[in-house]
Amino acid sequence: MNLLVTLAIIVGYIIIYLAGRIFGTTGEPTSVMGWLFGNDPKQLSYVYGWLLHQNIFWIAMAISVAPALFGKKYFSFTTLLGFSIALLLGELCGHNPAGAAYGHSHYGWAIWGCIFGVSVIMGIILEKTTKGKLDLKSKKLWIWSAIFVVAIVATILFVRITMPT
Repeated sequence: MNLLVTLAIIVGYIIIYLAGRIFGTTGEPTSVMGWLFGNDPKQLSYVYGWLLHQNIFWIAMAISVAPALFGKKYFSFTTLLGFSIALLLGELCGHNPAGAAYGHSHYGWAIWGCIFGVSVIMGIILEKTTKGKLDLKSKKLWIWSAIFVVAIVATILFVRITMPT
């Protein structure tokens, strides 16, 4: 069962990777291998390119996948969900000036990092509170979900408010 969950998490990251390649590239002509494996920041969307260029994509994937091998499936699914939400919101909510170096006038990386960090914490909490069995009608799960959503919204608001004009 642990191997199936691990494979599901890996497939989830592959889907995110390919979606980033499909929707996050500039459209400049390149070879198939260049399109599939290139990490030139000028050809990729800002946060997605940063994650690949700094190898953070693969580190985050390892953070999600490794615990699944040891039966921590709720942690793994939470961090996968957090990664995908963080990537999407980091791209959408971070100001993206053309040609800016990473971290200069763009705060999508901060949104991604904070939301992914929150997902790690929330994954640990979910693992501890469920003890291996998840009840979708549980009051604990609904409270956990509400806290997760509030933390994501608070992260975006905090980063956006602290951005210089």
